[in-house]
Amino acid sequence: MENATKLAHDIGFDINISVIIGHAEDTKETIEYTLEKSRLLKEKYNANMQFSINIPYPGTDLYEKAVEYGIEVLTDNYDFYSTDNAIINTKYLTANDLRYYYNSVLGIGKSV
Repeated sequence: MENATKLAHDIGFDINISVIIGHAEDTKETIEYTLEKSRLLKEKYNANMQFSINIPYPGTDLYEKAVEYGIEVLTDNYDFYSTDNAIINTKYLTANDLRYYYNSVLGIGKSV
């Protein structure tokens, strides 16, 4: 990703990068690595970073196979289904972990 960002920056493109945290296999270490890379891309290439939390929207593969992916959906109230609100626990992270990391990115970029 850094190579593509560098190339786009070098030819003068405005760069927008969207990052989703809370994938089924994410761990604290993978999210911390992702956030560190995001900081680097913002600082080094002036990339506009946008962050969101993985949400298993009804009708998606993630929703249909949540148990298979090791994801626990914490609510069936669709009013809470928003990319800025953690409504899942994964095998390695709780919803509170995801909220913590999401809130920590506010200094890096915009959240969607």
